[in-house]
Amino acid sequence: MQLADAATLGEEPAPVISVQGWLVGVGDSGSLLIPYEVGLRRGTGCRSHSGPISQDVLESFHLAAWAVDVCRSSGTGRLARYDVHLHFPLNHVHAVGPSCRLSLANSLLQAWPEDARYPPSTTVLLGDLTLQGDVLAVGHLATKVATARSAGLTTVVVPVTDAAGYPGSVGVSSLRDLMVSNSR
Repeated sequence: MQLADAATLGEEPAPVISVQGWLVGVGDSGSLLIPYEVGLRRGTGCRSHSGPISQDVLESFHLAAWAVDVCRSSGTGRLARYDVHLHFPLNHVHAVGPSCRLSLANSLLQAWPEDARYPPSTTVLLGDLTLQGDVLAVGHLATKVATARSAGLTTVVVPVTDAAGYPGSVGVSSLRDLMVSNSR
């Protein structure tokens, strides 16, 4: 999909909100941080992507967007008024797996800073999501937490069921736990 060019429509271009975040990949050769960006602007609800994005990660991104809409207090449909672009700048990384969903959802929340508690640029979020925003456990958590901490990321968010095993981490059970309006 391509985003419509506002200039060709005779309108002022909408400002773009860009949020950078981190995923942690684990493979045969070890683990690494994977940077990504999410860009949003007022539009017609187009979704686009660039970089080496697997079908698995694209589906995870759509699930994360759905969960964000469901969990927002204003109800569903807020993201439908925005064009959203997901970009992976590294051409040699092939990301797969559900552990990216919580991080992608947090980046979407960060587009509305009044909603997000954890800035994606200094936080790694490791968890799967349901359509309703419940956070589920993921594999290779010990390796992913160690990689994030050794890279200097200041906040590590994990499923609440795993938090006790990782001192200093933040445990969440729902996407709503990441939202300022639900801070404890």
